[in-house]
Amino acid sequence: MMNSNTLSKAEQENLLLKKNAILCLVLGLFFAIDSTNEVWAWELSGGWALLYLPVVLLFFYMIYLLFSVSKFSRGAAKRAFWTGGFDDEYAEFLNVRGYKFGFGIGFIGLITLSLFADLMLTDGIPALMSVALWAQFLAALMLIGYALPVLYGLAKDNE
Repeated sequence: MMNSNTLSKAEQENLLLKKNAILCLVLGLFFAIDSTNEVWAWELSGGWALLYLPVVLLFFYMIYLLFSVSKFSRGAAKRAFWTGGFDDEYAEFLNVRGYKFGFGIGFIGLITLSLFADLMLTDGIPALMSVALWAQFLAALMLIGYALPVLYGLAKDNE
């Protein structure tokens, strides 16, 4: 792996954007898998324990990526790490595009939550998901909604 000091600023920002998008994807998958626990009533016995193996692996990979992004951000612009502002135009375009997709998914999810909140909170109808798990699943969708357009744009740029 190349040292971050030998890369140009645009390459550093693209690499930081890629690592950040992968971190968001892994975190989103972790939240999505974890939030479905109550819905499908998984138990840690028997074959269902194998379904928690990806959750554990995603958790450790997420910790690794978190340290990797924070370590790599020292070489990149601090503005790009903290505020998401990039000097490279294409990295800025992909970052804004990812935020737009994540916001759109979050907005649709919140509208859906508000429409079905009465059904989830009534005592007579058993709720499929609690509001807390719905919020966790919505956060997962927003993180994945940010990561996929960014990763797609970076992969398309490499072709």
